[in-house]
Amino acid sequence: MRASCIRLLVFLVLWGWPVAWAASGLRLITTGERQFREGQYAEAVRSYKRALEKPLNDDWKGVAYHRLGQSYVKLNDPQHALESFEEVTSLLPSSSPDHHEALKWIGILHLRERDVSGAEDLFMKLLRLAPDDPNGHYFLGEIALFEGDKSAALAHFERAASLTQRDPYVLLNMGRAYDRLGMPHSALAALKKGLGFCQRTPGLYKVETVEAHLALGWVYYRCGYIDSAVDEWQDALGESSENRDARQNLAWYHNERALAAYARGKTADAVREWRSALEMDPKNKVAKYYLGRLQ
Repeated sequence: MRASCIRLLVFLVLWGWPVAWAASGLRLITTGERQFREGQYAEAVRSYKRALEKPLNDDWKGVAYHRLGQSYVKLNDPQHALESFEEVTSLLPSSSPDHHEALKWIGILHLRERDVSGAEDLFMKLLRLAPDDPNGHYFLGEIALFEGDKSAALAHFERAASLTQRDPYVLLNMGRAYDRLGMPHSALAALKKGLGFCQRTPGLYKVETVEAHLALGWVYYRCGYIDSAVDEWQDALGESSENRDARQNLAWYHNERALAAYARGKTADAVREWRSALEMDPKNKVAKYYLGRLQ
């Protein structure tokens, strides 16, 4: 009996407790992912950091550092985000998709710090490792557009479009880029495709769904499809009732209608529109000014 107990104790020390300790690390990563999806980014950071204290293998450490970096991005902490993504590239082989994803984020962080040359080097490195990565082509297109080379930008965007079918981030960003290039039909196609993917996975891409509706609204508006633009902004508000951009866009729309009605002498209609503008944006200065004069 005593020998059996000793063997059991040895097994637990050598295998049982380490396995359980590692499993607790995986549970913490899962917890962090749930917190991230729910917008609890600070809590997700704590979960991932606790997970990294456990005896994880390099693959799971890479996952934890990757998620940690994304959480820091959401918390607007670029330095810690950069350090986390660099840990991913040091832990995982260059053939790993997570390595490629980390390179993308390091490049984005360089762009945000206005280090265009450093970002360009990183995205070119990404394409050397993964020639068919749409993110590399998309961001090189953005850099070309920033530098005024529209033909090179369009070539990269079209290559990215041919490579991505399921990445809502690339599709939504491409839609905005096409809009800046003065290509509204391509912009609408990319944005609608990105929105459709987001809507097929409800809850997972809530922020991106709102951004897609907002961007679609402005493309429609510039094309003269005012009702469609308003529908998109209202859909954005339906997804996020406190979204400031959606409320300001709708307030601006009501202001435009109010000014048009006022110019035609329809004061009652104008007042009604300005009141609607204030309902959307209580700080709207134009609506406050005119209502103050008319009431």
